[in-house]
Amino acid sequence: NSKTVACAFFGRGICFLQQENRASATEEFLKAINAAIFTPALLHKGAEISFRFLWQADAQSDAKRVLRRFLITLDKLPEGEARNVTLQFLSGLAAWEMKTCWLEAWRALIESEQVEVKEALQFLEPVAKVLAGEDRVLLDALPPEQREFSNQVLARFEAKPTG
Repeated sequence: NSKTVACAFFGRGICFLQQENRASATEEFLKAINAAIFTPALLHKGAEISFRFLWQADAQSDAKRVLRRFLITLDKLPEGEARNVTLQFLSGLAAWEMKTCWLEAWRALIESEQVEVKEALQFLEPVAKVLAGEDRVLLDALPPEQREFSNQVLARFEAKPTG
């Protein structure tokens, strides 16, 4: 089934990355994202892992290729599903060591032609602005619920794990 195939492609991609073969890893990740279309949970997790691994391997152009494929695949999902998958993807990237990566992904996704994706991400704009270096005081103008949510998201980028 498509889930098994997608998992196999992801596994091969990770193996290629461990061998420092980024080109082959990227191709396997792209195949995996295509195969994961029928399994939204696998789609967002696979795209997140692929994007994260390539970014951390200093292969940003390949990571951006994965992101573009992710966007194409999102367009094929049933209405409402792309929103959830996109938010889960970004949520998975929200970690202290992924600030730049998360910001790059958010920018690419918000600039997409997909209205559903853009609308889903609009409320994260204050988070993106703070991560890009703007003063956190801009959060003060937000409604209390949105301000609290933005602070919770930003806290994930500040909390470096200990140990």
